[in-house]
Amino acid sequence: MSFLSSSAKSESGFFAPSHTPLHPHNSDMNTAGERRPASRRSQRAIPSPFKAAAILAAFLPIPPILSIIYLVCGHAILRAAHSSHYNVVPLMSSVRAAAAGGAILALPLAVLLYLLLFPTKPPNPEDFFDDDEDTGELLTYGTYVACAALALTLGAISGALGTVCLPASSMISAGQAAAAGIVGGAVLWGGLAIVAGMSFLVWLDHCQPKADS
Repeated sequence: MSFLSSSAKSESGFFAPSHTPLHPHNSDMNTAGERRPASRRSQRAIPSPFKAAAILAAFLPIPPILSIIYLVCGHAILRAAHSSHYNVVPLMSSVRAAAAGGAILALPLAVLLYLLLFPTKPPNPEDFFDDDEDTGELLTYGTYVACAALALTLGAISGALGTVCLPASSMISAGQAAAAGIVGGAVLWGGLAIVAGMSFLVWLDHCQPKADS
């Protein structure tokens, strides 16, 4: 007993401080005995195979339909602007190019969006530091920006790809199809943004008296 008590003392005669954590088996406690802050980063639930197949089947018609709408609107707007190139090109050329390009891009876009929205790597529960959380938020915002840019330029990409894949008898060039897709996408999304902004202002004005009362 005297040997154990003497070994716990330092050379100055005082007991040496123990470096053993108070809760050695509790991973939520740090060396100071304080509970670690919980990680605020969340992980989207990966859908089941049946649900993923249903989402894929519902998504595949969207790129061709959106591409057709973009190119038809852009072609009509450029024709109304008295563009010499689009006056001689029939509207069905844009429809065929958009349908072909959208059908080709449908499956790759579905895989890309799945990887962006449902990352397969789960978050590390030990990543509770602020820099890791900021990185996760930046990746989330980057995903949203990439999806928005993809939705805006879908018509241009599909139109250019469709004209390349169609036979040489197509009367619209890749540049014309891309320009029509950009114009159509910008007009449609710009109009949608204006309508959404006006609706928000009307809703805000409608809710303002309730907040004052």
